[in-house]
Amino acid sequence: MLPLTRQLLSRRGDAVLGRSLRWASSRYNNSRSSALSTLAILEQRDGQLVHGSLSAITAGIKLGGPVHGFLAGSKVSSAAEQAAKVKGVEKIITVENDAYDKV
Repeated sequence: MLPLTRQLLSRRGDAVLGRSLRWASSRYNNSRSSALSTLAILEQRDGQLVHGSLSAITAGIKLGGPVHGFLAGSKVSSAAEQAAKVKGVEKIITVENDAYDKV
């Protein structure tokens, strides 16, 4: 076993590792809402936003920070307009291309 691994597995190592994890976790939690954003992958069918996509947006809002939506396919502009009206969505990213449609 490598010396560093042995130290990390020892009681003393556990305490050091625990302090490091607590420090990293506190730094992450304190800055998470301002530094990170959530990308919600949204679905559309025939230009209409699929109702299940709202669950992805809701989950992103619960995480905190800005929520961005992503739509791909053909005729996504009307679905993008619907998604942009959802409270909590900051930005909608669209890719209009037939290659993303199901065959």
